[in-house]
Amino acid sequence: MPGGSGTVVITSGGGESKPKGIIDALSEIEKFSAMDRKGSEIPERFFTTKNRIEYFEAGFKGSLVSGLVSALLAPMAIGVLEKLIPVFGEAEPTTFDKGFVFLIALSFSIGYAVFIGGMGRYYAGRFTRVMIRSFVSGTIVGAILKMVLAFILFHFLYLVVLTDGRIAAFLSIFRSWVAPGTLENVYGWIVEFKPVLLISAWFIVLTTVIFIMVPVFSIGIALYRERKTSLKEE
Repeated sequence: MPGGSGTVVITSGGGESKPKGIIDALSEIEKFSAMDRKGSEIPERFFTTKNRIEYFEAGFKGSLVSGLVSALLAPMAIGVLEKLIPVFGEAEPTTFDKGFVFLIALSFSIGYAVFIGGMGRYYAGRFTRVMIRSFVSGTIVGAILKMVLAFILFHFLYLVVLTDGRIAAFLSIFRSWVAPGTLENVYGWIVEFKPVLLISAWFIVLTTVIFIMVPVFSIGIALYRERKTSLKEE
């Protein structure tokens, strides 16, 4: 801070390195938020277009990957709830079993949402606000893309791939070495499982909306507290 003016000089264009994920992004946000809160003036222009794209990309990739993992695990969780998939060898899952499976299915999204929600407390100062908005924007776009992809995939499987005729034709390939009774059981299970895909598609829509609301709500609280503080000071 030259001359004790309180202005921080950043020589790297606003960021020392490209954030590889949410941990790197959050660490940088914490650091610059601390400078903002100490009264150091960090010009918004130091966070360049390149930095904005990098933070957007980090949020987008993290949200998309964690969301796709959760989306692929969703049918398993719904299948357990519908008693179509046994848990720990038990055909009748207990409440604990159901909760455990849902926790596994949502663990990636829950963990990511917790970190994203924590960014709200650093939403102070123009510089850190731009950082957070860039990252959160990427996160929201990634979550929406995940939702659309999963929704289309599950409906495609239900309406096009897993038709009764296609299921029967596929299973007929194995009739020379698999007992007919076994094939009938497999056919019946697949037919019963099909509706799980539609339930999972809408479940993902619901969880995605909740996931998106977490950072929005967190930032909203930060803005409300800041406004409340400024009104008290006046």
